[in-house]
Amino acid sequence: MELWFLYAVGSVVFLATFSLFTKKLFTRGFDPLLYGGAMQFTVGVMAIPLVLIYGFSFDVSFKTVTILLVSGFVYAAAASLNYYGLSKTELSRAAILTSTAAIWGMVSGFVFLGEPFTSQKILAIVCIISAILLIEGKNNNLKFAKYDLFILASAIFYAVGASLDNILVSHSDPFSYLMVSFLTAGTTMLLMHSRHNAAIVRSTARQKDFIKMLMLNSFFILLSYAMIFSAYEADGEVSEVYAIEQLETVLTAFLGILILREFTRLPYKLIAAMLAFAGLMMLKK
Repeated sequence: MELWFLYAVGSVVFLATFSLFTKKLFTRGFDPLLYGGAMQFTVGVMAIPLVLIYGFSFDVSFKTVTILLVSGFVYAAAASLNYYGLSKTELSRAAILTSTAAIWGMVSGFVFLGEPFTSQKILAIVCIISAILLIEGKNNNLKFAKYDLFILASAIFYAVGASLDNILVSHSDPFSYLMVSFLTAGTTMLLMHSRHNAAIVRSTARQKDFIKMLMLNSFFILLSYAMIFSAYEADGEVSEVYAIEQLETVLTAFLGILILREFTRLPYKLIAAMLAFAGLMMLKK
């Protein structure tokens, strides 16, 4: 079994836990935009001790700095859309919608990195799109809810960000890139919503368990992304690594159903989750 595959699977466990805890925070009234920026910045700060232990390595050039800044904006936009959408919809539903990121990861890998586009990948796309249509269709009508569209849009940004990660990690080591990428994305997101954040930061900081949960979730995401970047460094293709990462969405859907008791349209969610799983597994192969 290849090393990149083990890293990618390890990231799934931590991402699913992170997603579940994040949804629980939003149900308790935490602001998704302030939380998203603070969380990403905190992950970058948490990575600093690892960089001090293992050393800092990042090839500074006009190209890498430009891509890093673009990546910061891309991830800030992705998190803004995703967290705001997640705060307004079910975790199980959002998880299945996010599986479309694998499609966009495949497309961006083909466009930017020249990765092959096979008939098996086309079949995988059909499965994933079928899953989306199944959960969005109701009474024989297809109508996307407003917040579902936010999550679908975030998937595009996340996929583009994954391709940028794949480029930049070759100019750095995983922990150094983890630090600079999350500090960049977190700072960008906090600045993007600075006026909104300024109005609520004090009241949010006084909310019970805000700091504790922020630190815990940041730790989970730190471990997850460290494994993702290590998978890229171990020669994993962006379409393969990102597809396995999206298996988290299937696990998260089941966690939402079982733990958060999201039983609305349950049969459709289960079938959709299986379709998304089938599509993502075909991408893995």
